[in-house]
Amino acid sequence: MRAAHGHKACSSLTEKNQLEIVGQKNKNTKLFFASLLTWHSFDHYGQLAVYARSNGVVPPASRPNN
Repeated sequence: MRAAHGHKACSSLTEKNQLEIVGQKNKNTKLFFASLLTWHSFDHYGQLAVYARSNGVVPPASRPNN
């Protein structure tokens, strides 16, 4: 369900509204939150890759092509 919300939010971005402020407390832009979805997932992948390597598993992205 959350992925659908992210896709909907990102698809609503335009050149005109991407720098609109969202929220009262942190005053971040819509573009910031759209990019957060991407880099945050890379953070998780990095953690998973380190965990896999520490358990003797080579992550798929690091395997040679057969």
